[in-house]
Amino acid sequence: MRLHYHLAPASTSLLLALLLLPGCQKEDETQGRHVDVTIAVEAPSVLASPQLLQLKGNLGDVVLRAEGATLHATVKPGTYHLDIEAEYQEMGKTSHVAASYSGDLVVEETQHHTTKVSLVYEPPVGKDQFLITEIFFAGVLTPEKFQYLDDRYIHITNASTDKTLYLDGIVLVRTFFQSNLIYDATPMPDFEHFVYYDVAYQFPGNGHDYPVKPGETIMICQSAIDHREACPDAPDLRGALFEWIDVKDCAAHDCPNNPTVPDMRPIYVADNDGASPDTYWVMNNNGGHGYALIRPEWTSPEEFHNDPNNQYYKWTFKVVVDGHLYYPAVPGEPCMKLPNEWVEDMVVTGIRDDFEWSPCGKLLDAGYASIAHTHNTDLRYYLSVQRKRTAKGGWADTNNSQQDFEGKKATRVNGEPLTKELTTE
Repeated sequence: MRLHYHLAPASTSLLLALLLLPGCQKEDETQGRHVDVTIAVEAPSVLASPQLLQLKGNLGDVVLRAEGATLHATVKPGTYHLDIEAEYQEMGKTSHVAASYSGDLVVEETQHHTTKVSLVYEPPVGKDQFLITEIFFAGVLTPEKFQYLDDRYIHITNASTDKTLYLDGIVLVRTFFQSNLIYDATPMPDFEHFVYYDVAYQFPGNGHDYPVKPGETIMICQSAIDHREACPDAPDLRGALFEWIDVKDCAAHDCPNNPTVPDMRPIYVADNDGASPDTYWVMNNNGGHGYALIRPEWTSPEEFHNDPNNQYYKWTFKVVVDGHLYYPAVPGEPCMKLPNEWVEDMVVTGIRDDFEWSPCGKLLDAGYASIAHTHNTDLRYYLSVQRKRTAKGGWADTNNSQQDFEGKKATRVNGEPLTKELTTE
């Protein structure tokens, strides 16, 4: 006798499911495989001698496990968003240096996945500090097309959003070295740890005499007079808070002093073998020097600059070309040095087609601000380097002046640039 079976629709579905079951098991096994991921983390290139203090990260929803400068996780194959944060101690910086990385990581179907990631330096945001926001070093032209020399100025801004800061005791320095003139010196300067300077002027005050409100900008200048009287295109600088020239005998110099505007205190001017009661200096009208605001930690400027036992005392060097001494190391010249951790803000200026090296460490300024491509071009007149504003109304501050600054018509001059095509692009 032969038996006949008739499958109901539900039974048919069950049979199909049984037939497909092995394939489903194989797919689940594939999806269930895990990959050991290793991420080697490199410190930002701007750090000279970083010591890793803290490292953490996430691969999607998975918290990465840190072992030294390496991160580990075990995840399924797929595409994940990778976030890494790190803190370093850098020689020449008292505060910790933050760095990070953010991007996608594709984890392939393999037993081990190894990759390398370079972190990006993150300057502090919204820090209570002074920033240099404009430097006018090029000057203008007289009606006779001669260069007018006396109208240089610098804008300094309190970058804090809610805290009044005080200028008292802060020092403005100019780097001895220039970005367009490299030395093969013995010894070579150690820019990653020191600032080498030949000019230093200090703001007066006893701590709370010169307040600057949050977001407020003040001007310091070479000569706080109305320069329009001598040159129609020049700026009126009578609104300056300080002059950096302390010359009292106007007849003896081309750059007159305004007796109603207080003078900054000259504490080191290398051309005069240090400070003197009658000193002044002039900005390079092409750019090239770096300018820094310093919060000094010395007992007194006199002790710092005049003590031969001070480790920063009057740095000297030699340059030998073809066996001959090109730049003699004269005792007491040419400059002083100070530790990088004293620097509150620094801006390097440069010439686009004549930039040879930076006169400071990359952590202070990884680039340079420029108004000209070529040396001694007339197109530099009337222009200044100006710090950019952010979309939220703050100040750009990546510690890379090539990104943070642009060349524009100086905010205080009257004449127009010789070209509308600014030369900083």
